[in-house]
Amino acid sequence: MNKKQETGSKKAGRRPGRGRRRFWLLGLLGVPLAIAAASGTSEVYARSSAAAYNTGGSATWLDGIDPGTGSLGMRLNVTEEIIGFMYEMRTVGLDECGARLSIYRWDKDFATTTGAEPIATKFIEKIKNNSTCQLMFADDPQPAGEYLFLVHETYGNVGCHCITWEDYEDRYGLCYENGMENKLNLKLSIAFSGEKPENPFKPCYPQSYDEYYSPPKEYVIPEDSLIYTHEVLPDTWVFTDGLGRESLTYKDVGPVREDRTVAMFYWTWNISGGSPAANAQAAIDQYPEAQNDYSHPVWQPGARYFWDEPIYGYYLSNDEWVIRRQGELLANAGVDAVFTDNTNSIRTYREQYLAVYEAWTKAMADGVKTPKVSFMLPFNGTANAYIQMRSLFNNIYSKELYQPLWFYWDGKPMLMAQVWGIDPSGDVERNMLDYFTIRKNLPYYLIEDKMEYGAWGWLSMYPQAIYYKNAEDEKKGRPEQITVGVAQNHNYVTHKLTAMNGENVAGRSYTSDLSHIDDPDGRLWGYNFEEQFEYALKVDPKVIFITGWNEWNVGREQEWQGVKNAFPDEFDAEFSRDLEPSRGVLKDNYYYQLVNFVRRYKGAHPIPRPGNEKTITLGAGEAQWDSVEPYYAAYIGNTGDRDALGYGNVNYTEFSGRNDIIGAKISRDSEFLYFHVECYDNITPYTDKLWMNLLIDCDAGENGWNTFNYVVNKSAASASTVVLERFTGSGYDSEKVADCEYEVDGRFMTVKIRKADLGIDGDKFTVNFAWTDNVHDVDDKGTQTADGKYVYNTFSGDIMEFYVSGDVAPGGRFKFCYDTTGTLATGEPASKNRLALQIGAIAGAAAVGIGAVAAAAIIKKKRSKSV
Repeated sequence: MNKKQETGSKKAGRRPGRGRRRFWLLGLLGVPLAIAAASGTSEVYARSSAAAYNTGGSATWLDGIDPGTGSLGMRLNVTEEIIGFMYEMRTVGLDECGARLSIYRWDKDFATTTGAEPIATKFIEKIKNNSTCQLMFADDPQPAGEYLFLVHETYGNVGCHCITWEDYEDRYGLCYENGMENKLNLKLSIAFSGEKPENPFKPCYPQSYDEYYSPPKEYVIPEDSLIYTHEVLPDTWVFTDGLGRESLTYKDVGPVREDRTVAMFYWTWNISGGSPAANAQAAIDQYPEAQNDYSHPVWQPGARYFWDEPIYGYYLSNDEWVIRRQGELLANAGVDAVFTDNTNSIRTYREQYLAVYEAWTKAMADGVKTPKVSFMLPFNGTANAYIQMRSLFNNIYSKELYQPLWFYWDGKPMLMAQVWGIDPSGDVERNMLDYFTIRKNLPYYLIEDKMEYGAWGWLSMYPQAIYYKNAEDEKKGRPEQITVGVAQNHNYVTHKLTAMNGENVAGRSYTSDLSHIDDPDGRLWGYNFEEQFEYALKVDPKVIFITGWNEWNVGREQEWQGVKNAFPDEFDAEFSRDLEPSRGVLKDNYYYQLVNFVRRYKGAHPIPRPGNEKTITLGAGEAQWDSVEPYYAAYIGNTGDRDALGYGNVNYTEFSGRNDIIGAKISRDSEFLYFHVECYDNITPYTDKLWMNLLIDCDAGENGWNTFNYVVNKSAASASTVVLERFTGSGYDSEKVADCEYEVDGRFMTVKIRKADLGIDGDKFTVNFAWTDNVHDVDDKGTQTADGKYVYNTFSGDIMEFYVSGDVAPGGRFKFCYDTTGTLATGEPASKNRLALQIGAIAGAAAVGIGAVAAAAIIKKKRSKSV
């Protein structure tokens, strides 16, 4: 609904079936209670008010209400006549927010209640953060009884302040989030027409639930999914990282082990409320003396600090463009599941986890085997864990939404949660506990701390704690889970928790023997991460849980754990535990270190062997490529536009997605190599800037650019030839080698290159290669043309832009490997999986959307392959 629209019988005015005049006043007030109302020329004042929550309790706030469709409210049983109510609202710094307030007479259950006409209702615009919204009906007082006080039909990020569960008192009433009960007190106050009653409220009793929810069986990917029909095999890709470390492949790590799982701790609480971003690494580089000085002027009041700048900028966790790329990176690394960090307060970060579900559902439809999603709830097992579990159960699991993305363990959806505070005698509580596989999340860093069966860790010091499902598994040496961390906010001398900018912190350079602790470049190499992963590989549990990914946002306290100007969890490039690539000194080093460790743990597919020699005739059509193998598949649908707000309301845009590269082949004969690339749509004209670059690494023993020796189309193409250039070894500089014939045929392009021009002699060689299109410098913001498109002009050679702009196949530093020597390529040739015959099916699958994919989760259909 339009955010300013009043519809149907909910318009302010006469209610159908009622003859007397009605009056509502909705105000925005900066004080906790305002209970005056005006009617015509007369004034009516409430005699008293009462808070429907424990006023001495600790305040927090809930996730924002889903715009348009969501609702949040309290059901109260008032003991005297009432004339209005007030909610304390939160909009997280956004001004463009609005909501409808309504009061209903309670009738049996939420659906019946809200299906009737409201007693009073009003829509309010431009709600301010931390303001009080009130709805008064002083000329139509309502008698004692049960009512539902509802906030709904919202736009923007509207939420309500509430009281934490430790201070929850059931005598105040019941909370309804999207129509489902939860034990929570919102900061709601009621205006009475008379003196304040001695006991303003009577208990409300939970509505009866006749339905018992059983979890659906684990989703099975259908055989006609693009995940199989256009199978991308990231563990066959090769790379050399920025430190010169080379990829491990099938010949190094052996076959895929299907019974091993990699889980990643994943942060969804990068939300700004308009606060600007600031870079702690940059601050401390400029003013080292500011590290423990809270009042130093370099620390910006009101800023949200990052340990460094992410490659995608200071993004928010609801940026689906970023989330899609994260899904691909994690899938390429072999990560099977992410657990979002819900360990603080009662918030599940609903808007943000819904963005993950949405982006990864679309990615799955495009053929990306994204990680599954689960949640780590608060460590303390009391109020907050219950509220979060019930919210997730109500809003996602009982409705079977996004079920293809649920992470299952032992046959059920899994949560990491402390549930000892949940009373199993209640119907809903018992249902929740039966619905999930639960593993207690333990916060301990040291193996001397208390370990428990049926628990999992999240972070540990070396040697890490080993977790077992039960005593029998421990006796038989069957470990279930172990953690691997990048760094720990732990003092390795005192063995106490500390801030990341404290003393003796176990940072990225830390190892148990302290052998790299003073190495100025130690942070680049991931020694802490390496020591922990090596130990995890020796233990070889069913699950390795890694901390973590995208924990950019760092808190800053005046003092914490005895550290002044404390940054508890993240500080800078050394003292942080994040694997996501950055624009700072760490770049993507940790990502490829992760890839190799995961391959050692889970194994890899063999690199497919090339087929027989075949001469390709330019202009002879696509059919001649049908017998050429292997086919190197790349992801579909990842060239969409970005137009999203980041921290400080900075608008991040990216419109460089142009030719969506979805696959490639190479053919050969005694004289030539034929490089063939396929795009989703017809390839754009050769006159475009930054057009269809081919990068080649042929082990020619020359200095190159990021291990590539040659590039095609760095210089402009003509209608019939492209330019092959050799990198000189001086950055992105290159020199011409030869003009090469090429052709574009609709969605396909072929480049014919003489072997001798690549330094190749004979038929035993290895060529690693990648295709790119429209990759540009970060400072090149593009020029918009008359037709609304953007033209980008410059790429100066920063390979980190391979993650951000245009399209890159396979992606990042990865390369496809064409090996005729048999040294690397040991597997059967990959079936062509070409899309020329099924392009219509792609379009249909890519347009599936959430509803169809979610529906597929509950269709009982026999399938032979599962995730």
